[in-house]
Amino acid sequence: MKSLIIAALLAATPAEPAQRPCLSQAQIEDLTLFALPPLLEAAATKCAPVLPADAYLANGGRELARSLAAGSKDRWARASAALAVIAKDKFPSGLSESTARGLIHDLALNDLLKQTTPLQCGRINRAADLLSPLPSANLAGLAVMAVEIASEDGKAKQRPFVCPAPRP
Repeated sequence: MKSLIIAALLAATPAEPAQRPCLSQAQIEDLTLFALPPLLEAAATKCAPVLPADAYLANGGRELARSLAAGSKDRWARASAALAVIAKDKFPSGLSESTARGLIHDLALNDLLKQTTPLQCGRINRAADLLSPLPSANLAGLAVMAVEIASEDGKAKQRPFVCPAPRP
């Protein structure tokens, strides 16, 4: 009987470990270019009182947000799929693009209001200024790289990561 139990245990297939959710590079790119305009607007609103009048966010940042928003119209389908992976059930499904963009703006502004310090406003302003001359494809590519780097962090086990690229 004992050997029968051991044989059954050895023959049993091991349970598959729970897979971390992953995002395709295209989903990350689309989410970045969809979410960046409202995030820039929120940062400009939050940081306006602590930045100098000639700060990039107060001037060119809003124009960059408008420019990126104009080019992000076709990105909602993959961006919403990425949001569903990241937020699980916390982000309502079936929203229109404009409603989702407004919700992202409001959530980002609320989060920024809680967490952003004047020092961080200076850094956000500098980052926006440094990134502003880049084409949107480069901005999206940098976001993918940031997610890849964050995914390698041992503490990031619960965060989504970049899905392995399909092999030809």
